[in-house]
This record gives sequence, C-alpha cells and structure tokens, in this order.
Amino acid sequence: MEDIDRPAEEPASPKGIGSVDNAVQILTAIEQARRPITLSDISRMLDMAPSKAYRYLVSLVRTGMVAKSESTGRYDLGPLAGRIGGEAIRRTNDLAVVTEHSTSLRDRTGHSVNIAAWGEDAPIIVRWDYGSRALPIIARTGARVPLFASSAGRVFLAMLPDAMVGRLIDTQVSTPGPGPRDPEEIRAEIEATRRDGVATLPSALIPGTTSMSAGVLAEHQPLPLVLTVLMPESDVTKEELRRTGDALRDAIATAARDLGA
Repeated sequence: MEDIDRPAEEPASPKGIGSVDNAVQILTAIEQARRPITLSDISRMLDMAPSKAYRYLVSLVRTGMVAKSESTGRYDLGPLAGRIGGEAIRRTNDLAVVTEHSTSLRDRTGHSVNIAAWGEDAPIIVRWDYGSRALPIIARTGARVPLFASSAGRVFLAMLPDAMVGRLIDTQVSTPGPGPRDPEEIRAEIEATRRDGVATLPSALIPGTTSMSAGVLAEHQPLPLVLTVLMPESDVTKEELRRTGDALRDAIATAARDLGA
C-alpha cells in the first residue's frame, strides 16, 4: 500500500538531512547543560570541531533558536526555542485541563490570568486569559518569567525537586540577575510559599501590577503548571487580595482533582 505521507520517490527509510541532525544535537547539548555554555563546551560534548559547531551556531542564533551573550560569549536556548517549547506544552492534555480552570478563574475575579510551565531554567508563559481590568502592558505567550523575582517563580521553586532547586539557587547566588542573592533568604521564601500554597508580590514581568500564583501537579508528573493572577496596583486592597486568593486556591484544588493529583 502506498504511503500517502511520503513522496513516491522517497525510500521507506530516508536518510534525512545531516545538517539538521547536527543542529538538533547542538540544541540538545545546550538544553542538557542546564546553563549557558561556551563553544568549547559544545565542541567537547559532541566531539565536533569548533569551527563546524560555530557555523551551526551562527545560523541558530540568527533564527532565534539559540541566544549568544554579548558579555560572556556563552550560548543558551533562544526565544524561538522557548516559544516552540511553550507551544508543545500548550498542546498537552494536562494543560487543557488547567486551561478550563484558568478561564473560570478569570471570569470569577475579572483579572487577567496566565499559565506558566517549566522551561529549560525558568518558567515560560504558555497561555493568557485576559480579564476585564486593563493591564499596563501585555507579556506575550512564550515569555520567560524571572525565577527569583516573580510569584510564579517562587511557586516553581517551592514545588520543583529539591536537587533541581539546589542547583538553581547555586546559579542565582553566583551569577548576575534579578531577585535575592542570599541563599538563606531564598530558602526562607521557598518555605513560606510551601506553607501558604500561594505566593504574592509585585510583578517582575508587568510593572504596575501585583501577581498571585499557585501551582498544581498532575498525577505522576514531577513538574507543576502554575496559575498566576495579575491585578493592577489600583485594585490591590486587603479585601481584593483575600477574594482573589480564595478564588485561586479553589481553582487549584479543582484542577488537582481533575488531574488525579
């Protein structure tokens, strides 16, 4: 029987394109490193000549699949890689379930709500449900959320495996970036979030708003999805924080039941 998905002239086991395979190997090496790495690192990890790896990196940087730091020369996954990863997560069944509760939370509170999933080393927004209360600016789907300076980041740190959190704290303490630098302060914030189940602080992503986040784990899944409600500063009162917090906790509890957690 003819395979209608394969051109008639193409063999049943096509060789593919070697240059694409090499590019994917480079992307995989950067992903597995869990941190920005040098050309020498990539060359060593793949047993690939530096000159050859560099040519691929030039194209990957140009397309946005890889980002190169101007200050350090190190390579990391780029904005296009983040958007593709976010879209892949968006299409999963777990996200479809949480999306139902994100929409209901938006309708109940009137505030904008987003869902974040874990990227290579930070949360990535994979969905927005915009509320009736206008926000100063809009962050696009696929945007990275500051891990140590956001309510969503604090929730991820409270729910990620301890070994992973330890590595992330070490990186935060030793490299420039937003958020606290003292490891004891960071761990105290993580414990407070674990106790409360919710993190609230001024949004690092959208100035002029306060964000409130909580996370849910699907059954047998090590990484959570995190719901975040964003409130314009003009709306933030003790009563509004209480009302929104109750609605967020209800949404998370119902989503957890639906996911079998």
